[in-house]
Amino acid sequence: MRETRIDIRELLAGAFTIALGAAAVWIAQDYPFGQLRRMGPGYFPTSLGWLLVALGAAIFAGGFLRPGLQPRPEWRNMIAVLAGILAFALMVERFGLIAATAALVCITAAADRESSLRGTIILALCLIAMTVGIFVYGLGIPFRLWNWPA
Repeated sequence: MRETRIDIRELLAGAFTIALGAAAVWIAQDYPFGQLRRMGPGYFPTSLGWLLVALGAAIFAGGFLRPGLQPRPEWRNMIAVLAGILAFALMVERFGLIAATAALVCITAAADRESSLRGTIILALCLIAMTVGIFVYGLGIPFRLWNWPA
């Protein structure tokens, strides 16, 4: 990594936070805002969005105040995480929540060079138990747990 006069990671984090806040404000613009005493459905996301924009601006400005290292992209990690999310999205309806969660964990485990098969299996089982417990039983979301197509 090269040393630079600005902290690029701070600039990227600030820009992402600003974009996230601006998206929240933009999405909430169609909702009635209301007043402080009688808040409408757009009050909270708009307020939170503007707070995120302000926080992102502070983080972004902080990137100019100190030197930093120019990061090298970790392509293996990015591809593994994106592939895991894509696999989950494509599998959850067709194969069920259990298979999709297991695929997510197994694919994203490739991002960590030190992950072991035993650790990945334990993590997958724990995450499956948590997702089923929280989303299916806790929140009552009607996910199919297991659906293996014939």
